[in-house]
Amino acid sequence: MRRRALRITVGVLGLLGLASSARAVPIVFDDFNVDEGHFGVAPNFSGTTVGESATSTADRFTTEGPFEGAGHQKLVLAHDGSATNLRVRHLSGGTTSATAGTPSSNVAFTTSAATDGFIGFYAKTTNSGWTIAINLDGSGGTAAEMDMGTPKTLINDGAWHLYEWDLDDNAQWDPVTSIGGDGTIQDGSHTIDSIYIFSNQTGTVDQARPPLYLDFVAKSDSGSIAALVPEPAGLALLGVFAGGLLLRGPRR
Repeated sequence: MRRRALRITVGVLGLLGLASSARAVPIVFDDFNVDEGHFGVAPNFSGTTVGESATSTADRFTTEGPFEGAGHQKLVLAHDGSATNLRVRHLSGGTTSATAGTPSSNVAFTTSAATDGFIGFYAKTTNSGWTIAINLDGSGGTAAEMDMGTPKTLINDGAWHLYEWDLDDNAQWDPVTSIGGDGTIQDGSHTIDSIYIFSNQTGTVDQARPPLYLDFVAKSDSGSIAALVPEPAGLALLGVFAGGLLLRGPRR
């Protein structure tokens, strides 16, 4: 009986291992804990950014309450004074025109007929009437291959909130505004092109808005990327301590 039970257990574990290996691998693209990672260019760097002044900034900060770890990115977006609503294509990929927004300068991931999970990031702001999305490139990096997560309204309570999109649900994807694409996540290789930020406001020349903060840009292997966020050190130690108490059992 023991040998039979062992064979059954090994078989079940093997099936679980196969199921696990079929999943897409979780990725943390950028957590801003060491540097700005892939988001190293100014917010107005892209030629498809409109309504924005060159005085806009994007910098890594270790203060002002990162969502996790030691740092986050702080964007201060200023309007150029035109009658155009601000739209920022905050490029991923590096610090130059040769790297920013190009697939070869970003971390690739593959979608398939299996479960691909979610992709997104955390953000906080006090700006009202703003929306945010994520743009994905195909392997060729052409406009026809780009897809945009359906824009989500930014919650303006100054607290961190998760904005993520299901890679297995085409209803959550659109063509990229003013660029192209078909709003369908095709099976194959993809990279993050940019985070797209929309404002329903115009403004005066160099009028700065309250900051927008970004942190923990990631992709899960199945469910929400919230499951990938590291536990604070204190909670992790508490968990180890509690686990030790459980192993010891009650005193007699």
